[in-house]
Amino acid sequence: MAILVPACGDSSKGDGADEVGDSTGSDSGSTGSTGETGDSGSETGTADTTTDTTTDTTTDATDTTTDTTGTTDGGTGGDQCDPGQILCGDACTDVANDPLNCGECGQDCGDQPCVSGVCGGDMVCPPGMVDCGGECRDISNDPENCGACNQKACDDTEVCSDGLCVCRPELALCGGSCVDLQGDPENCGSCGTDCGDQICVDGDCAGADACTFEICDGGCVDTETNPLHCGSCGQECAVDQICVAGDCWDYEPAPGCNSCGGCEVCPDAELCCELDGYGVNCVDIPACP
Repeated sequence: MAILVPACGDSSKGDGADEVGDSTGSDSGSTGSTGETGDSGSETGTADTTTDTTTDTTTDATDTTTDTTGTTDGGTGGDQCDPGQILCGDACTDVANDPLNCGECGQDCGDQPCVSGVCGGDMVCPPGMVDCGGECRDISNDPENCGACNQKACDDTEVCSDGLCVCRPELALCGGSCVDLQGDPENCGSCGTDCGDQICVDGDCAGADACTFEICDGGCVDTETNPLHCGSCGQECAVDQICVAGDCWDYEPAPGCNSCGGCEVCPDAELCCELDGYGVNCVDIPACP
């Protein structure tokens, strides 16, 4: 999913089964697990417990744990920075040219200049992008290089926002994992709400006859759009894919773009799409959803 100047890079329609590297800083399969702190990080969230109540989703949506790896705990995302910037501590910065945060949070160049995210580097990338091993990439929203080059990838249930891994827009954080509150029978409507012998339908426990879509793992899900069950039950899209019309499609950031109007950074084979919760992306798809 490398982004080559000036285009976003080649991609192809995936089958949703590819694995995209293990995520670091995870204790439950999600980089957004609660209670984590990095080597120089600070815990600002409230950890989930095994006694989650109906107010748990509100707590989860506001929890944030940031460290030098760009890990976050939450379901809302870090959407406060300008395109190309990442969140370091409580401030947004462009790590492409910040000598105190060069290429990643906390990387101090000392007397050297910061060039395209490399101390003393000689490769010049477009604004907001950094040199990742000879390739220019936007680490502010690249799920495979979130917050730093080649350091970590977000989990398949997450996206990268402001250099932080957060739950996909369709999911919410419960007990350190990103779940579908609309169709998870163990977290139906809110964290910890167990449907028992019933299924979860639109966030409520109900009988199977209430489901007008597909029943997957005790939940009623729309396999046309659900990234955990895309096209069929259990077919999960990879970290760099979205689910549209029952298929997993590759997507990658459209660097430097606030909107698709007048933004021509995507290659001819891809479309610039403004995706709810995902931002402006180049998508290998016949038509934007």
